[in-house]
Amino acid sequence: MFLKYLDDIEQERQDEAELEGRDYAPTLPTAMRWKTWTSAKNEDGSDRKDVLTGEDL
Repeated sequence: MFLKYLDDIEQERQDEAELEGRDYAPTLPTAMRWKTWTSAKNEDGSDRKDVLTGEDL
């Protein structure tokens, strides 16, 4: 849950920077971001389409 919290903060900062026209360099490496390692991936790195999400889960 700690990584989820940090990823949310990173996303907010990135969104703010984009709205203000600034560049943003995330603190967390991409591999450590919640949305990167929690999403189901195929062997080629693409997202799997057969996983349950939201209400279906």
